[in-house]
Amino acid sequence: MLAAHRLLGLGCACVAFLCGCGSSSFSSESGIGGVAAGTAAGAGGSGNTGGFTSDPPSVDGTHDGVVATPAMSPVSVEVGTIRTVSVTFTSSDGRTITGFGISSASGAALPAGWSAPASFGCASLSTGSGCVLNLTFTPTMYEVDQTLTLDYVYVDNSMEPVTTGSMTLTYQATSNDNVLATLAPIGQINATVNAGSQTVTATFTTDDGNPASAFSVSSDAAALPPGWTAPAQSSCATVSAGTPCQLAWVYKPTAPGNGTITIDYAFNDDSGTPKTASFNIPYAATANDNVWGMVSPAASPITATTGNSQAVMVTFTTDDGFQASNLSMELSPLPAGWSSTASQFTCATISTGNGCQLTLNYTPTAPEPTGTLQLTYSYLDNAGTPKNGAVDIVYGSP
Repeated sequence: MLAAHRLLGLGCACVAFLCGCGSSSFSSESGIGGVAAGTAAGAGGSGNTGGFTSDPPSVDGTHDGVVATPAMSPVSVEVGTIRTVSVTFTSSDGRTITGFGISSASGAALPAGWSAPASFGCASLSTGSGCVLNLTFTPTMYEVDQTLTLDYVYVDNSMEPVTTGSMTLTYQATSNDNVLATLAPIGQINATVNAGSQTVTATFTTDDGNPASAFSVSSDAAALPPGWTAPAQSSCATVSAGTPCQLAWVYKPTAPGNGTITIDYAFNDDSGTPKTASFNIPYAATANDNVWGMVSPAASPITATTGNSQAVMVTFTTDDGFQASNLSMELSPLPAGWSSTASQFTCATISTGNGCQLTLNYTPTAPEPTGTLQLTYSYLDNAGTPKNGAVDIVYGSP
């Protein structure tokens, strides 16, 4: 730091390289290079000598100091935005300080993103807002826990030059980030009734890797559909790429069903702005259901006179009304007198109604004794388990 001194017997006061005998300024790469002329005691009289008045106010021999008060502390600015930060300089005891100026003694440039007037100084300062430095912060990259230090020089109330003053600003460049949820497994969650559970793990991170805070699940755990259990812990103090937050939901159904649950959550982004978001989990409770076939007409045996035809319908449904799939049946060969329009019968899905219906014809060509047509088929139950079934149709000629 530059030495401050007073040239005795010459009627001059000096702060750093600035003396009351004349005025001067200097510059540096810091952006604040000038030290403004202050007020110091002259050799006599009340005239102005080189920017210093010879009659400083309130001189009583006390040693006071400069108090720097930033408009905000710490300074927090979002990347890509601009913020003016005002720093007000006052006297520690209210008495007038003179010859105040920002010093470039450190010789260092302002941190990236900061700018300031080319020179700054105040002829005097005491109380109020008469001496205010406006700094500008326009960050281009994320950074936290940073400091900016400015050295200053002044002449205290006892007319002693001081070069040991400094102010430090703590600052950070924040981002307007969001918390995202990644689910595992992805897609619809399928669980079998009374046969274990499925766990859905949500990993929360930020979209830019920088930290968000005060994360919490805001959905009411008691409002979840039957079979769902919320995580015991529903919050994380910090969420970022390096500190992900993992929470798990468990699905253990006791009855078939399906739907979608919505999980709402809240957090503060990196700039401290409160935000909310949500994600969905589609689900289905499957069952080990069975497919069975209903024959129409229901008469047993099915009869037809020689040369006449009797249509027979077989409707396949599930015993619990929930969906099975991939029903397949071979129809070749069929017993004498029986026919079908195809040699194979299939249904992609089976549940209720007549969406899966097989049509057969019984046309005896001669009197026939009573017999049984057995139709065997395969399918996947509602839980995806392979199963087999059969339909027996008793028939004969009257």
